[in-house]
Amino acid sequence: TYIQNSQNSQVATNIGSSRIQSHELSMLGKRAGFTVRPSATWLVTENRSEVSYQKGKALPLRTPFRFQAEVSYQLRFLELSYGMGFYSETFSDLSNSRTLDSFWIHRAGVGVSTKDAGKFRLDAENLTNVLTLAGSQTGYLTTESFGVAGFPAPGRRIVFTWILEV
Repeated sequence: TYIQNSQNSQVATNIGSSRIQSHELSMLGKRAGFTVRPSATWLVTENRSEVSYQKGKALPLRTPFRFQAEVSYQLRFLELSYGMGFYSETFSDLSNSRTLDSFWIHRAGVGVSTKDAGKFRLDAENLTNVLTLAGSQTGYLTTESFGVAGFPAPGRRIVFTWILEV
């Protein structure tokens, strides 16, 4: 797993043994050029290492609940889309003494389909530029903040995708 080691970075940390159980619900609806894709994920994690203060705790930076939705509109070869994701409160350390607040991520994109060259997409992700989250340590509010790294990367992003079916 990854543990926060500074505001915008994380470091890989070994865990002796763990259990992760995930449940996901997703739907797809299409009508008159519109597509709606909502999904929800519930995650139950358990640290099963032999370290006494970690055993039985939740794994850090694994949000127990995540909701995502995307709405897109297809007009001949052009597709416009908007998506959002909600990530629930989680822990930032192995002992579960530091919590991170829940947060929202928003994205927008445009795609162009061609006859021979495939589909091209340009997406702007993390539109509200979520970089840090408020935290608390063992029930007391702290002035510390933790970088939202690995969701999938901190800060705003522009992503270009080329999909070619062969």
